[in-house]
Amino acid sequence: MLISIDGPAGSGKSTAAKLLAKRLSAESPSLFEYLDTGSMYRSIALLGFYRDVDWQSPDAPQKLTELAASAQIDIKAGKTYLDGKDVTTLVRMPQVTQKTYLAADNPEIRHLMVKRQREIAEQIQKAGRGIVTEGRDQGTAVFPDAFCKFYLNASPEERAKRRCREQ
Repeated sequence: MLISIDGPAGSGKSTAAKLLAKRLSAESPSLFEYLDTGSMYRSIALLGFYRDVDWQSPDAPQKLTELAASAQIDIKAGKTYLDGKDVTTLVRMPQVTQKTYLAADNPEIRHLMVKRQREIAEQIQKAGRGIVTEGRDQGTAVFPDAFCKFYLNASPEERAKRRCREQ
């Protein structure tokens, strides 16, 4: 079973998805997994820092696309792995957060990440587990056939508060 949660940044998608996956797995800890799609885009931004991308260069989007095409990103048991290294904490650093939009808003990178998200979901489901996924376009473009779809929203004030707490 695949459950998707969509909504704008700061609306509580990640919190809701983590809690839902945990609640659905209350009887069996490995019954449902949480897919943090945002961490995948954050991983590309982190890789940009590792590879000294010149963020001001007009070539930065193409360089990030090349990095994304060669990167191995995995999400396992709530952790994010970039080329085999656990980067779960590193992708939440403020400087990575500030540059993530360059990956998330890049259509070529989005195409690569959507493909990877589908692969991860397929692996999880083949293993007999469910998945709770959250992020941009999860219930529309990425997993249009999701069993259950949610859209969360929050006032601009609440979204700003959530972002400030997160940072």
